[in-house]
Amino acid sequence: MEHLGTSAPHAAEAAIAAYRAARRAKASRIVADDVALARFRAFFPLATVNDCRFRMREYLAHTRMVRQRAIVRAAYALELAVSN
Repeated sequence: MEHLGTSAPHAAEAAIAAYRAARRAKASRIVADDVALARFRAFFPLATVNDCRFRMREYLAHTRMVRQRAIVRAAYALELAVSN
């Protein structure tokens, strides 16, 4: 089993990509969940469904937060330039 700290984001990203690809291929949500879990288990063979879901949600929340910070930072820089 791989180290959790270094490859968990990569495993979550791969699982999300597999889930989205399965949904684009018109697979049902149950099948897409199984595909995502299988992809996640490629990194962590002993992972449970809950581990996979938790890591995927954690990864999505983190990327959303980073994206929002970038937007706020850009808006703040624009506001600062306009106010000067």
